[in-house]
Amino acid sequence: ATFTQAVNRNIATAPGAFVSTCLPMSGGCGGTSSSSASLTIRITHGAQRRVLVLPREAAAAALEAEVWREFGVKPGRQRLICRGRILGSEPLLILESLLTAGSDELQVMLMVSEPPVSRVRGGVDLLLLRARAWLGVAWNVVYRFFHTLLAPAEYAREPGRSARGARA
Repeated sequence: ATFTQAVNRNIATAPGAFVSTCLPMSGGCGGTSSSSASLTIRITHGAQRRVLVLPREAAAAALEAEVWREFGVKPGRQRLICRGRILGSEPLLILESLLTAGSDELQVMLMVSEPPVSRVRGGVDLLLLRARAWLGVAWNVVYRFFHTLLAPAEYAREPGRSARGARA
């Protein structure tokens, strides 16, 4: 039995179970294009490439789980793009509906979004930076005001001199 037949047998013996097989990208799928029970998904993430084999009736959520297992990217941070659609926004989408006529292979690109915590932290850091700048301005205004009350001679001009220091 070939590798592809063994995978198809595993899928057939465990209905509803999603079996994933990681194959090398350069080696191809060994004839899985003729199989009607499975779907070949080629995933690209930067320089990394993987081939997953899932049942045709698998949902996008199952693909996200397999991507998590293969690439280590949690589903909340995944942006799986296939044929112009972001699959994460539709977790119940059946992958078979994305196929073109006569094909059983999908090309998917994985993009990783930054975690929400770092986005919030970036927003908090920006807020703190702005608050510090405003406090600095307020401190300078208050300091100058009280300094003019305590040391008015430092701010008084000599009679007959302009603001620039030249005689009038």
